[in-house]
Amino acid sequence: MESLARLGIDLSSMLLYAVNFGVIVLLLAKFFTKPVLAMIENRKKMISDNINSAEKLKEELMKQREKMEKEKEDLRVQVEEEMKKFHQEIDQRRREAEAEIDLRKAKMLEDIQKVMNDEKVNLQASVQKELMALVEKMVLHIVHNKVPSAVIEESTQEAWKLYKR
Repeated sequence: MESLARLGIDLSSMLLYAVNFGVIVLLLAKFFTKPVLAMIENRKKMISDNINSAEKLKEELMKQREKMEKEKEDLRVQVEEEMKKFHQEIDQRRREAEAEIDLRKAKMLEDIQKVMNDEKVNLQASVQKELMALVEKMVLHIVHNKVPSAVIEESTQEAWKLYKR
């Protein structure tokens, strides 16, 4: 012990230090360890719950993503079908419009042909009338009142019918 005293270490002080240390350890163990351990356990539980919640959210997110991908694909297919129907309807309406245009064109051509035939008949009648009047004037001029005009007109009409195309 003397050797300890030479080093400046007193046994009673050491004992007092050890008792003080024990008291502090007991007080800390009694008052601080349980709340700290409880707090650590609560934090562990909270972290575990948060991890579980995150996993559940991740799974739910994956399900939602898969659902959205499926809906997206369904919508794409539906849009393609609608576009196909739309193009078919456009083609059908185009064909109907072309058929209607062809009918109108045929009717217009028929109407034009009818008008042309009517005009042709009218023109022929007019030309015939004018030509007969001219021939009649010429014959009257040649005959110069020696043949009656009724006989000339009748002869001209008969000749017209005979040589008409």
